[in-house]
Amino acid sequence: QDSITMATLKAFLRQSRTSWRPMLSKPSSIHVVLGNEAADLDSIASSLVMAWCLSNRVESNPPAVPVINTSREDLALRTEAAYILNRLEIDFQDLCFITDLEPQAIERITLVDHNRLASHQQAFRPLVRGIIDHHDAEWTSPLEFVQIAPVGSCSSLVCLKSWDLLQSDPIAGQLLLAAILTDTVNLDVSKGRCLAQDQDAADRLLRLSGLEQDTFFKEVQNAKFDVGHLTSAQLLRKDYKQFSNGNVTVGIPAIGLSIATLLAREDWMTALAMFQQQTDTDVLVIMTMQQTPTFKRELGLFTTADKQQSPWYTKLEHTLTHSELQLTAIHSNQSGMVCWEQHAHHLSRKKVLPLIKETLAGELM
Repeated sequence: QDSITMATLKAFLRQSRTSWRPMLSKPSSIHVVLGNEAADLDSIASSLVMAWCLSNRVESNPPAVPVINTSREDLALRTEAAYILNRLEIDFQDLCFITDLEPQAIERITLVDHNRLASHQQAFRPLVRGIIDHHDAEWTSPLEFVQIAPVGSCSSLVCLKSWDLLQSDPIAGQLLLAAILTDTVNLDVSKGRCLAQDQDAADRLLRLSGLEQDTFFKEVQNAKFDVGHLTSAQLLRKDYKQFSNGNVTVGIPAIGLSIATLLAREDWMTALAMFQQQTDTDVLVIMTMQQTPTFKRELGLFTTADKQQSPWYTKLEHTLTHSELQLTAIHSNQSGMVCWEQHAHHLSRKKVLPLIKETLAGELM
C-alpha cells in the first residue's frame, strides 16, 4: 500500500480489534502473528509490528492479528512491556492474547521471536507458514519464508524488514527500539548480544525517534526492575522456569528483589508454599538479583520438611554450596527456606540450571 494511506500501528491495532474480535471463534478466519511464551518486550514488539507490516504490505487475507502468547492478566508481570505500551499510549484493550483465541479460528501462523513451538502448542505446527527469529534454528520443514539470524533482538530483524513503513510511524519505531536496547543491554558489544544488524536497526530508529539512547534505555530498565508493586504470587510467576529429571521436579523463579525484602513481606512464605503446590515441584530454587545500591545476587532453596531429608536434596544443597557460585549463608528464620549470597555475579540462571540438572541426573525421590 501507499505509505500515505497506510494505517499507523495504533490505528491498525484499534481497527483490527473490531475486525478480529468477532472472528476469534470462527473456523480458519485469521492469520496469527505469534510471539513466544515468555511474552517479553521483544516478543510483543515483534508480533505487533510484524502483523502491522504484513497488513500494510499485502491485502492480508485472512487478516493478520498479532497475538501475545500469555494471558491478559499476566501482561502486568512484564513490567517493562506494560510501561512502554503505556508510554506510547497503546490501549491494552486493543491487544489480542492467546487466551482470547479459539484454536480453530487460526488459518495460518507466522512465528516471531521463536522457531520451536512450546510442547502444549505443537498442534499449531501444520499452520505455521513463516518465521522471523533470532534463536538457534530448530525448525527443519520448508515454509513460505524463514529468516533466522543470530542477532541480539528479533525486533532488529523486524525493523530492517519493515523499514520503509517504519519511517512514517515513529511510535512503531520506539516500540522496536525499546526491545532492541533491552535485549542488547544498550547496544553493549562486550556482552556478546549486540551484532551489526542490531546496531544498524537501533541507529536508524534513534534517528527516526529523536530519543537520547542512554536516557531511553534507563527508563525502560527502571521499569523492568520496578517490581515492588507486584504480589508475591505474581513475583514467583513473573520469570519462572521448571524442569524434571522424571523423578525430581525443580522450579526456578528469578526475582528482582532481595531475599531480605521478600522475607519481610507478610505473605511471602504462604505464597511460596502455595506456589510449590500449584506447580507440583519438589523444590524451588529462588534466584534473586538486585541492581541498586550495588549489584547483588542471592539464592534460596525452599521445600517441605520431609523433602529436606531426601538424599537428592542433601546432594543438591552440597553441590550448590561447593560450586563456582561462591555461596555464603544468610541467616533465615523461616522454616523450609535456606538462603545464600552468591558472590559469582556473572553466573545467571542460564548457568545455574545446567548445574542443577547435572546434579540431579538419575536421582530418585
